[in-house]
Amino acid sequence: MTALVHAREWVGGAAMVLLLRRLCEGWGGSSQQAAAPLRDLTRAFRIVVVPVANPDGFAYSWKGRRHAAPSGSEPPTAGHSEQGDRLWRKNRQPVPGSDCIGIDLNRNAGPPPAAAAAAAAAKAAAAAKSAKGKGKGKGKGKGKGGDKGLPEATSSHPCEIIFGGRAPFDGVETRVFRRLLQRVDAGARSLAGAGEAGEAGAAAAAVPKWGKGKLKMYLDTHAAAGMFLTPWCYKKEVPAGAAGAALADTARKVVAAVDGATPGGRAGIRAGNCYTTIYPASGVWSDHAYDAHGTLQSGTYEHAMPVGGGGGGGGNLWMPAPAQIASSTDQLAALVRTVAHEALRKDAPMATLKGQAVAASTPEDLLL
Repeated sequence: MTALVHAREWVGGAAMVLLLRRLCEGWGGSSQQAAAPLRDLTRAFRIVVVPVANPDGFAYSWKGRRHAAPSGSEPPTAGHSEQGDRLWRKNRQPVPGSDCIGIDLNRNAGPPPAAAAAAAAAKAAAAAKSAKGKGKGKGKGKGKGGDKGLPEATSSHPCEIIFGGRAPFDGVETRVFRRLLQRVDAGARSLAGAGEAGEAGAAAAAVPKWGKGKLKMYLDTHAAAGMFLTPWCYKKEVPAGAAGAALADTARKVVAAVDGATPGGRAGIRAGNCYTTIYPASGVWSDHAYDAHGTLQSGTYEHAMPVGGGGGGGGNLWMPAPAQIASSTDQLAALVRTVAHEALRKDAPMATLKGQAVAASTPEDLLL
């Protein structure tokens, strides 16, 4: 499981650390009620957790905590403030040829070349049709994303907060993420060296066939739209056949589980295909886990956060109160347990991108 891919989404990292504590207490035989439902996970799975996936971005956001922007505002795009910026989203990597800093890491893990080419062709066809039918009236202005054939929530402009990088995996953290998944999927005993550039070739060579490796689940956590998003984000279609049905079934169970962990019995989260549930985007980490490794139980969880405590009556989604962190951890624990149990089912179907079903073995390792 990963958190804080986007630097400003602090509740994800806080809930992840609290969940880790509960996992450890469950393993240690703690009698605490909160730990008990997680005990079986620590016995069944090898669990790998990255609570801060964007360390330099988070440090910059933390530095700016005393100078937080007004509720609902976006951070300065250039990223040169000596005071830091509480609402900073990207990493802090310099961008060649630009004065602006940072890559949106959750737009940098792809997209697969075929998908990018198809998106570009569709975009070009739509633009040609629009140009042909233009009259003298005003047309729509250009949005922030969607340029050069990219989905609307991905940009090729370095000063945008959704900048996806100059090329897939040119972000330092996304390269480490890719190698980490490769090592886990291959069943490597040690994960040391996942961050070393020289490991890429050796790790890639050891990756098992699609859907046949050790990586049975991947969950990336964000805030705060209140959603569970399944593949894909870069196209409207869902995986074919049994795989698509399994994803839809998991999504329904996740909604019920999170509702059950929420006071009053309703968190109000939505679940479904990322493209249609939230917005089209490319280079998303959970899409990469599915596309590259056949990890059926792969998804993005947007914490369900009540708005609270800010000025102007609107609150600030990025400044959760301690009680909200505890509530978010309860919901996350219920979600993780539900998705992990789906991954454990011996009859859980896996499917190639072409829709050909293959049997899944009982998982010995799980990346959470």
